[in-house]
Amino acid sequence: MKIVRLTENNGKTAYFDNTFNDEIQLPPFSEVALSSTSINVYPDLLQVGDINRTFEESTVGTMTLARGVYNATNYQDLFDNITANLNDTVGADAITNAEINKPTPEVGIQWVCSADSFQTGLGVEGKVSIGMRVANHEGADIESFDNMEFKVTEVEDKEDPLNSKYSLVLDSDTGVLFSREPLTWGSGRFYMELETFTDPGDDDLGVFIGLTAISPATHEANGTQPIMSECEIGIRAVKPGAVYQLNQEGVDYPAHGAVGVNPVAVEKATIGFERAEGIIYAVQYTPAGVRHEMKAESEDIENTLEWGQIDSADHPLYPVIIFLSPAASATIDNIQLSPDAFSLYKNKTYAPIVATNGIVGMQCNGDNTEHYIDFSDGTKDKSLANFLGYNSNRNPVKGTLTFAGTRGNYLADNMFSSSVEGQGYYVEYMTGQLEGFDGTTHQRKNILAVIPESDKDNKLLFQPSFPTFLELNNKHPLTLRNVRVRVLQTDGSPLEVSGFNSLTLLYRTPK
Repeated sequence: MKIVRLTENNGKTAYFDNTFNDEIQLPPFSEVALSSTSINVYPDLLQVGDINRTFEESTVGTMTLARGVYNATNYQDLFDNITANLNDTVGADAITNAEINKPTPEVGIQWVCSADSFQTGLGVEGKVSIGMRVANHEGADIESFDNMEFKVTEVEDKEDPLNSKYSLVLDSDTGVLFSREPLTWGSGRFYMELETFTDPGDDDLGVFIGLTAISPATHEANGTQPIMSECEIGIRAVKPGAVYQLNQEGVDYPAHGAVGVNPVAVEKATIGFERAEGIIYAVQYTPAGVRHEMKAESEDIENTLEWGQIDSADHPLYPVIIFLSPAASATIDNIQLSPDAFSLYKNKTYAPIVATNGIVGMQCNGDNTEHYIDFSDGTKDKSLANFLGYNSNRNPVKGTLTFAGTRGNYLADNMFSSSVEGQGYYVEYMTGQLEGFDGTTHQRKNILAVIPESDKDNKLLFQPSFPTFLELNNKHPLTLRNVRVRVLQTDGSPLEVSGFNSLTLLYRTPK
């Protein structure tokens, strides 16, 4: 039995390359095993300051991150910041070129930064993906509560719920339509058309469209239903010819138009919300297609820019439609919704709907499908890219990526170790041929040992109870002066280390 201690002090990667003054003599058919490791894993740490705050996505533009220090405990804050920057920058096209029933290229676009492939449906688990999905403009699962009755007019069934016409049945006092999926976090819409609308005879009634933070699942679990007072923003159409009421948490505020025109409820008008560039707008489209932003004025209103616009929330907002009038005083039609594309993926409830009213699914950036991302914004600093697992500031390094119509992503080159519980490593013996095979590369590889434990306190300490010896396949005596071994991450990428590190091998000749 021989014991060989290898050391490394270059402060870069776990690559052990030691040359000995004395020869290491190995008899024929010798074996080698890993005895122990003591390695200082370089801590994943990113400080975002002046030189690495900005990054660019070719179709979105330049964005600025919040200053801060990010590590294994708060990396999700960085992911959320990147996600918010991307989502809060898209959608200008959806407002400046807004035209009812005519989708614009940016409608439905949503971005996310995550190392969770289940959450995104993009990339590889444990590697960062900065990706985009586009939900079909009319793709949400909209249903009524089981205890709510709706009359569907001019449609035999509700297999295509977004193209159905809804009104209350005659013996109902109230009713709710809701979306099981939240509104997109990027650029999108939530509309309904007042197909028919008559005076309910009471100014407290009408029909209401709004956005609530309380999920349908919560209501179903509690046996309740959405109400106006829980909605963070809402529009109530009271009666024909009356000014709309903008509603916050159940309180009405008379609406006025952005250009001084008071938009009033009429049949065939479309009302609802547009999300673009981080703002949610309350809007009306007249039967002629004229767009009005609705606003209200009150010192009591919280969380507003100008009431009728709210900052994009840091929580999901679920679309809700509430019938307040008894009998069939209102019939709504042409519900349009851009749902959370990634929620749809996770819940696997989404099936594209072929519209009967000429509105079809959105396509991603129809006039520009060539994408790249640059984390340096003109500097040579690679700290942000490297922390996320990208080898280069620019992805792709040259040229552009072509995103498919409804999805695309920038996949990191290396594992994001801060997000991976139980990060694994393996030891590669580089001084001879071992009988090892790797399922990732699907070929032979000199794997000496696998280390299943993740680092603790940035230390990789490993000592198997029973070392596994592998044959060196030397039919003749073997003399070694140089021994080379490296420790790699589970995806084959180098393991960054710091300080002084050691790794111990055992050599033996079987009896």
